[in-house]
Order: sequence, then structure tokens, then C-alpha cells
Amino acid sequence: MMEIENEPSDEPSDAFEVPFAAVAEPDAGFGEDAKPDAKPDAKPDAKPPASNDLPQQFQNVAAKGGAVAAVTLGLLTIFGAFVTQWSIFNAVVGIVLGIWGLSSPLKRTTWLGLSLCLVGFVLCVLLYSSP
Repeated sequence: MMEIENEPSDEPSDAFEVPFAAVAEPDAGFGEDAKPDAKPDAKPDAKPPASNDLPQQFQNVAAKGGAVAAVTLGLLTIFGAFVTQWSIFNAVVGIVLGIWGLSSPLKRTTWLGLSLCLVGFVLCVLLYSSP
């Protein structure tokens, strides 16, 4: 049988690692190595980038969901109009999400969703309005 020794060793083990942010580099500007003439990399009056500075692929990513939701709610409104008058709320929510989706790159999908929601809204009004 093999014996396992449990004696502590002076060598550091990899079992416990110090986080990267806690380790200071020698030329980081602390203690004796500090350079008073050193300028920081970031300017203190630097402004965060405007939303227009982002690449096109990252602009209005969430608005794509509004475009797809408008199509889905438009279809639910049209089919639900023949079942209940309460599907008019689907149309209203779909129109709001479609307007939000106009800022996404999915323009055709958004216009399709808006038109389906408007058709469903008019269908609900026509089927359930009192004469």
C-alpha cells in the first residue's frame, strides 16, 4: 500500500491562486518605483462612447425582439378575433412593440408585424362593435 504524506511543504501549490487583480506589477507605480511624471492611460475627462459609436451589429439588438413579437401578436390577434373580443389587447401590445422594433435592422419584419396588428385591431373592432 502507498502511504500518503500530509506534511506541509514550503513550495507554493496551485490549489489556491491569488486573483489577477490582487497582484501588483513591479512598474505599476507603487512604493519606490512610483514615477511622478507618469501619466495615466485614460484621460480623467474622457466621456463614455455614444450609442452611435457602437458597431452596427450591436445597435438595437433588443429591438429585434420587438419586431418578432409584433408579428407573433399580430397573428394571434387575427386568429383570436374570431374567438374573443379580448384579443384586441394583443393588437395594442403588438403595435407598441412594432413601433419599438422600427429601430431594429429588421424593418420588413417590423412592418409586417405592425400591419398584422392593425388588421387584427380593425377586425376586432368590426366584429365586436355594437350596431
